[in-house]
Amino acid sequence: MARWEPPLRAAFSDQDVFDLDHPTPLQDEAGRDVDLTRSFTLDEPVEEIRDFLHRVGFVHLRGVVDTAEIGALTADVTAALGRARPDDRKSWWTTVDGREVCNRVNYLNDGSARIAALGADPRFVAIAALGGNDLRDAYDRLDGNGVVMKVPGSSGGLADLPWHRDCGMGGHPVKCPMLNVGIQLDAATRESGQLQMIPGSHKGTSRLPSAREAEAHPVVALTTDPGDVTVHFGHTLHAAPPPSDPGASGRRALYLSFVPPLTFEMVGPGQGYNDVLFTRDSGHIQHVDAFR
Repeated sequence: MARWEPPLRAAFSDQDVFDLDHPTPLQDEAGRDVDLTRSFTLDEPVEEIRDFLHRVGFVHLRGVVDTAEIGALTADVTAALGRARPDDRKSWWTTVDGREVCNRVNYLNDGSARIAALGADPRFVAIAALGGNDLRDAYDRLDGNGVVMKVPGSSGGLADLPWHRDCGMGGHPVKCPMLNVGIQLDAATRESGQLQMIPGSHKGTSRLPSAREAEAHPVVALTTDPGDVTVHFGHTLHAAPPPSDPGASGRRALYLSFVPPLTFEMVGPGQGYNDVLFTRDSGHIQHVDAFR
């Protein structure tokens, strides 16, 4: 079924197919190869940042959040981590040296006024507008504002995320264009774990690549500092491997998700897209055209 997803999307949603087998260089309007390692600050022309995001599928923004604010956000995340329990239905866990270790906490905005206010912060409103003027903060659904932690030495759970799209299970027509905004609380390097992207993959649908298939593409690993922000469309193929160094400290990234109005019509408060699959019409959701 997973291998049938691309032709089904092409047939029912008129999506283009992203050719995993024959990668082509990404070029700008002048026909020059795009510098895939380029990063920006919010002081640079918004048209250039938006063009890069829509052309490549992701963008790295430097120095968005200052050191003091990163410290305050980290303190709120640490407090939430201390409250997390494996059975709380708001956290994900992995196994390290035979013990359960938390590697994600969702709905942080429920326990932190500081985190809850991020979606209305002018900086993040402007970043969301890069993806589309109608995108809204999904603070009360789709896991809310959550922190992802790359845990060294993990041997289970979802700490090692292979190549994927965030709109699987047929969610693309409902959730996209989804823009995921990651505030980097720690430095992201190969040793501490970092996001990897396949440039241009947001422009079409495809099967999920194997590690060998991904190597045929110009995979970009995002190396970031605390206070930097990564932005990617949910449909962009990306992976999040664990830290390569078992002795590294790992990293934490606080995520906001911005989604179109249709998502709010089809996914209720406290729900994820998977919940919708099992709560409408005995397992069948209505066709999205009914909501347009």
